[in-house]
Amino acid sequence: MDEKWTIVAVVGTRPQIIKCAAMREDLRDDASPVGRLVLLDTGQHYDPELAVLPRTDLGVDVDVVPRAGGPGSDPTVEEVHDAMAARAPSSGAPRAVLVMGDTRSTLLGARAAVRAGLPLIYAEAGLGSGTPGHRESEIRRAVVGHADVMVCWSESAAAGLGAARPGAPVLVFDDPHLGFVRRQVAMAGPTADVHDAPAVLTLHKSWTLRPEVVAAVFQALAERRQRAILLLTPQLRRLLETMGPVPGHVEPRDGHTPRETWRLIAASPFLITDSGTMPREAAILGKRSVLVRTFSGNGDLIDRGIAVVAGTEPAGIAAGIARVRRAGPFAYPYRATGWHEILGRALDALRATRPAHAEPAHAEPTHAEPTSGRRSID
Repeated sequence: MDEKWTIVAVVGTRPQIIKCAAMREDLRDDASPVGRLVLLDTGQHYDPELAVLPRTDLGVDVDVVPRAGGPGSDPTVEEVHDAMAARAPSSGAPRAVLVMGDTRSTLLGARAAVRAGLPLIYAEAGLGSGTPGHRESEIRRAVVGHADVMVCWSESAAAGLGAARPGAPVLVFDDPHLGFVRRQVAMAGPTADVHDAPAVLTLHKSWTLRPEVVAAVFQALAERRQRAILLLTPQLRRLLETMGPVPGHVEPRDGHTPRETWRLIAASPFLITDSGTMPREAAILGKRSVLVRTFSGNGDLIDRGIAVVAGTEPAGIAAGIARVRRAGPFAYPYRATGWHEILGRALDALRATRPAHAEPAHAEPTHAEPTSGRRSID
């Protein structure tokens, strides 16, 4: 039997921490190929109070990377690298690093892996929009260029990755986080269908936290006579305070735990959001989404009409609302999978393409670039 590996997952945003709950649950099995999973939190999330909710609600145990800049600052690559090394005595030397998505934490984790000479597993991989200056896409392309194994959730993403990195292993699975969400909602009991129930509205991205965009969403809701529950974040609350009274068809509510948010979505007619993750969570719960953005990586949902890219203007958002309200029920194709299966395949690919024993993070205390043949991530 192959030796079990210690894997370090570098995360930092609230959605990434939430997704680690499914990872923890799936890897508890004795048959798991991962002997120990170490979660390192870069502290990227803008609000510590909201970031702690996944930990208390879902029991996610993460280690915060110490950083000289203090709370609210990003750690350096050296600080992430050193945090990996510091966990080695208690958990065994890390054998691989896992990153996901397209955040600053994704890039920090990838850079730290390159510096440590450790194999890099890139989950939720994809190339993004390709639009010049689109930061998330730039992060994706930088990480793809140095990943040893890439894991994505759609065949279309896999095709793009294969063209961008010929010969690199690309694994396609259904997102295990979605099965976790469905289980969590089911454990709380069935949700009742309520006639004329409000939609759920979330806004937290930098391009939507502007008065004109928030006003456009409110206007579109009014035009379609659609009520909505607006889930507040500290940043959104401060913005609303500068905009005057919230219209009567919008009900602001303070931030909820992940479980509470999923229950609200399950009981709603549809979701309106600027999030990249929440449309997939809504889809597994049988709900469509109106996306307040001009681009989305959820191409499979868009192709099936489960999600509608509506932009940030009132007319487009109102048209998106009308479209999802006209649409009937849908079947979301989903094959239940787990992180034990995903990482098992990823580690098999690493064993075939990397040396039998990767250099541990603590074996080279210098900050020199590794000599693994990969360039450093600029």
